[in-house]
Amino acid sequence: MKFVKEFLVPTLVLTVICVVVSAALVFTYDTTKPVIEAARQREADAARIEVLPDADKFSLLTVSGIDGLVDAYEAANGAGYVITTYSGGYGGPVNVMTGIKADGTIAAVKLMTNSESAGIGTRVGEPAYTDQYKGKDYGLDGVSAVSGATVSSGAFKRAVEAAFQVYAQVAGVEIAEPTPPEEQIFPNATDFVEFELEGAKRAYMAAGEGIVVVMEAKGYSGAPTPMEVYVGFGTDFKIAGVALGENSETSGLGTQTGESAYTDQYKGRENTEGITAVSGATESSKGFKGAVDAALELLPAIQAKMPEVAVAKYAAVLPGVTQVTPLENENAVEAVAAPGLGIVAVTQYRGYNENSPVQVMVGISEDGAITGVKIVSCQETEGIGSQIQGDAYLGAWTGKKAGENAAAISGATVSSTAFQRCVEKAFLVFEASKGA
Repeated sequence: MKFVKEFLVPTLVLTVICVVVSAALVFTYDTTKPVIEAARQREADAARIEVLPDADKFSLLTVSGIDGLVDAYEAANGAGYVITTYSGGYGGPVNVMTGIKADGTIAAVKLMTNSESAGIGTRVGEPAYTDQYKGKDYGLDGVSAVSGATVSSGAFKRAVEAAFQVYAQVAGVEIAEPTPPEEQIFPNATDFVEFELEGAKRAYMAAGEGIVVVMEAKGYSGAPTPMEVYVGFGTDFKIAGVALGENSETSGLGTQTGESAYTDQYKGRENTEGITAVSGATESSKGFKGAVDAALELLPAIQAKMPEVAVAKYAAVLPGVTQVTPLENENAVEAVAAPGLGIVAVTQYRGYNENSPVQVMVGISEDGAITGVKIVSCQETEGIGSQIQGDAYLGAWTGKKAGENAAAISGATVSSTAFQRCVEKAFLVFEASKGA
């Protein structure tokens, strides 16, 4: 009895107490958990509403394949999305919450956790910097870095750019790729044919427009890689335009050398005298200007190459073209003969779109075989008739002779037939040229 009284009873009592207390804790947890979770949700939603004021509540989205993603939420009322992303800053990751409205513009941005230098890097969280983002689309044009905190500013901006990648995925929209530098200079050129030019990193003939040379120069002393500068010369040998290519200049500072406020200064010039540097980006501006000066030194070689520019567009379908003779033919919108090579004809035929005929450029060798075809104009139904612009279909025509056709595209018979008629017209031009 002594054992029971002194040892067993106390043990049972303690066990009962533990069971009761544990049960009480479980009951309390189960009872308060929904309340706690609801409070956390309200607090989190309140933070998200700061950057997307028109939203009410949010639902978590599943997103994959985006570097720097923390989380992404969609507003229940369709107001847009709140996306938190991060990028490496001066002292570690810089977390940014971005509110993107349904129309793809920024409602607001907010600096979250970061380890940037107090009073310097942390200034990217102040309204003077963050307010720049309001109303911007994925291009983020005009966003300037915080003076003295360029690394933190760059990290912040990259985090916002990552948020737009997430937005593109969850909203199911396409974010247009940036226009290539050569196309920024000559937007109306039909083709860009690369060629070697001593002294230039690369060079292109912009068919019918001019020549673009790509120069390399050192910009900001802290940048790990050189900057590429594209310089375009028109047929009058004046600067037609300039553009910034690959670079690692400071975002919002050195990268302003690629913005029109700076690049437009060069248009129509024969030299770089009087070009004004970008404020706060002296080294980048100096490097850019030096690259243009280096391109100007290549003018003698550029002038020698310029006669080929007028015929460069034909090389896409008839390789090796350097000079041509115009051909007059009722079946062609435009046609030329290339001595020793063949002919090129641009023909047209009405497809599914009655208001805009399909135009095709066809190259035919002297032995009567197609050397290449290219769409000049096509306004056929997107995803159906527009398939005639695909590489697989266009490539199927190479080597064909008169009377031979590539297989029509399933579901796009009218458009395929229009393309075929264009090719037939080109062969009529070819036959006429042989008898000329």
